[in-house]
Amino acid sequence: MLFLNCLTHKRYARELFSRLCSLEAVELCDIRKTPLYKNGYLLSMGSEGIEEDVVTIKNRLSRIFQNLDAQPPPLRCEPPQVGGDTLISLEEEETLKEVERSAARLGVTREVLLRSKERIRTYLSKVESLFGMDLRIEDLRDLKYLYYSFGIVPSAQMPRLLRSLEDLPHVVVPVRGEYVFVFGLKRDKDKIDEILKTVFFERLELPKRYRGEPESVAKLMELELKRVDLALESLKLRMRRLFLEKERFLNDLWHRVVWRYISIEVRKLCGRTGSLIAFSGWVPETEKEKVERLIDEVCDGRAIYEWLGGRDLPQGLSPPTLFKNKPYFKPFEVLVRLYGIPTYGEVDPTPFIALSYPLFFGFMFGDLGQGGVLYLLSEFGKRRFPSLKDIFSLLKWCSIFSMIFGILYGHLFGFESVFKPILFSPIHDIPSIMMISLGFGVFFITLGYLLSAFTRYRIYGFGSEFLLDKHGVAGLLLFLALVFALLFLGKLGAFSALLLLPPMIMIYLGFKERTADKMERFFSPLIFLLENFSNAVSFIRLGAFALNHSFLFLAFLMLGEMLKASFMGEFGTAIMVFLGNAVVILFEGFIVSIQALRLNLYEFFSKFYMGEGRPFKPLSYRDIEIG
Repeated sequence: MLFLNCLTHKRYARELFSRLCSLEAVELCDIRKTPLYKNGYLLSMGSEGIEEDVVTIKNRLSRIFQNLDAQPPPLRCEPPQVGGDTLISLEEEETLKEVERSAARLGVTREVLLRSKERIRTYLSKVESLFGMDLRIEDLRDLKYLYYSFGIVPSAQMPRLLRSLEDLPHVVVPVRGEYVFVFGLKRDKDKIDEILKTVFFERLELPKRYRGEPESVAKLMELELKRVDLALESLKLRMRRLFLEKERFLNDLWHRVVWRYISIEVRKLCGRTGSLIAFSGWVPETEKEKVERLIDEVCDGRAIYEWLGGRDLPQGLSPPTLFKNKPYFKPFEVLVRLYGIPTYGEVDPTPFIALSYPLFFGFMFGDLGQGGVLYLLSEFGKRRFPSLKDIFSLLKWCSIFSMIFGILYGHLFGFESVFKPILFSPIHDIPSIMMISLGFGVFFITLGYLLSAFTRYRIYGFGSEFLLDKHGVAGLLLFLALVFALLFLGKLGAFSALLLLPPMIMIYLGFKERTADKMERFFSPLIFLLENFSNAVSFIRLGAFALNHSFLFLAFLMLGEMLKASFMGEFGTAIMVFLGNAVVILFEGFIVSIQALRLNLYEFFSKFYMGEGRPFKPLSYRDIEIG
């Protein structure tokens, strides 16, 4: 990753930033965080009057699209060529005003019709609650001595309403659900209204134009709804006709305005000095030539820029990380991101987990038939759910390793006698599968320490961080000493523990440089030794789950034999075999995938991977918030 500093005349800013957004190869840094700004060589970019015009026209266009019930067009990847500061000509301004007025009239009409439709729907729901009652709507309005109110009272408030009305002449008539009529004397109108407010009463009043029985009023409302719907359809056609007439004009102007707006937003990250502008950013080494050509082309060769890399990178700025993996490794980046993004200069663990994760899964879930089912599910998932393509690609590789180990184990849909195993059957050779599990642990933990030592050498050089740190050479030697001490325990007895002393002393000296706490320095090597032992032993779960895979199906097979002796016969056995495979594939497959992930993240990654970096986010028109 290279760091770019560039200085050019401000007249090139608009086109330059637009083209950089289109190129998507530069991650701009906030100029205020760079040494150039902190040392006082640059000032922040100020606002110009043209910016207000851009925002105003953008908002006007947005309202037009909204009033015409249309969506702004997707932004083209190539910015339009617009010379000078003139964004819109006088003729275009007149056309825009004309379209704006017409669209505003149509938009207001639509809002009126929609509000009317919503009101009628509300009235209809009120009237429907009165169905079956022997009354006329106008009779309720013409009551001479009585006052009434119709509406909704929450069920929880009904007891409170009845208690509050006890001292007044009243009648409460439940209608349906929470709908009620409340009748009282007209002289008590104000008191009743106050009581109704305290119980969150929602009054439902109908306009005076509705008269007659509830059923006939409802039919009238349904006719009104149909008329409103017809008016909306007619209005929609008029809106569509206007949009099609002015579509090209609106779309072209939208692209010009939005690209100008994007360049303004990007310019906020830049600095200025006099009539010059400056910007800084990160660029992948593979994109360096493209960026240079673009800057020279836009600025007519009148730009000064420098490239910094390696130890010349500015202090205080953290380079982003760009994943550069081959297509096979790409799906496994999802698992790496669960732990974190690689720090710049750190080893990318994606190629390693691309081997270890499906290997662990296949070892624990070795079955030719069940692996084949998972493969078919992965292919179906990739076609049916394209957005989850990476997840189903992971499942595909896991299923392939599952089928490979199924051949090695001689397993087909849980049965062990269909064909002879090439390696061994886990359930018949428990010591071997446990030793292989531990062997995997020793190999991957050793690999983790080697990668950690390599990373520390690349970052810190040949120093104490490389030699004496517990994740450097000292940690690697301590783990290897632990392995050999356990291997030779039978021959050397307690003397094998002497192999542990040199690397433990190295780790002690490393802690001595970093902490003054004597107790921490003394116990840290011992604690680290126990961690190594527990990490290696944790890999036994590979063999344990391989055995569990066999025993779980064996349990279903035994149940099938029991059903075979019952009235269900062979059919009962077939059901249990099918059910057993379904449970193993869905339930155990999920558990095994979690265990394979745990071994990678906690036992393997923890030895060499920090994952405290941040992803490379190039400047892109797709990421600018247009609003």
